[in-house]
Parts: sequence; C-alpha cells; structure tokens
Amino acid sequence: MEARLNAALREKTSLSANNATLEKQLIELTRTNELLKSKFSENGNQKNLRILSLELMKLRNKRETKMRGMMAKQEGMEMKLQVTQRSLEESQGKIAQLEGK
Repeated sequence: MEARLNAALREKTSLSANNATLEKQLIELTRTNELLKSKFSENGNQKNLRILSLELMKLRNKRETKMRGMMAKQEGMEMKLQVTQRSLEESQGKIAQLEGK
C-alpha cells in the first residue's frame, strides 16, 4: 500500500512538473509572438502575421487541451491517492488489531 501511495505521489509531482513546463512554454510562445508581431508589422507583411497568429492560436489550443488532460489526470491521481491513503489506514488498523490479538 505504501508503495502504491509513493507511486501516486511521484505521479502527482510529475504532473505538477509538466504543468510548470507548459506554463514556461506559454511564456516563451508569448514572447516569440510579440517579437514576430513587431518584426512583421515593421515589414508591413500582414498576411504572414495572420498566418503566424493562426499558428499561435493552434498552439494555444493544443496547450489548453494538454492542460485539461493534465488537470484531469491530476484530479484522478488525487482521488487514487485518497483511496490509497484510506486503504493504508484501514490496513494499519487491521495490523494493530492483529498485533493486539
């Protein structure tokens, strides 16, 4: 039970790390977008800017989808963690009863 609990905690930590990575990627994409906007507005190339904006929107949508999936996984892991903790507590109670006998 403890091993399952530890595995659940490791997976939760991993999901948190993934979330941080995705947030960093969003910051990088935002910076890149601003750089490209300034570059293309200087050149007067609005068509390319629209194409890049569409690509950025696609990337944002992709990131949001990943974030939703990650949040769902994290919620699932938290539920598993709670179940595992309850099971561990029950097992520890049974062990204590058996030791008492």
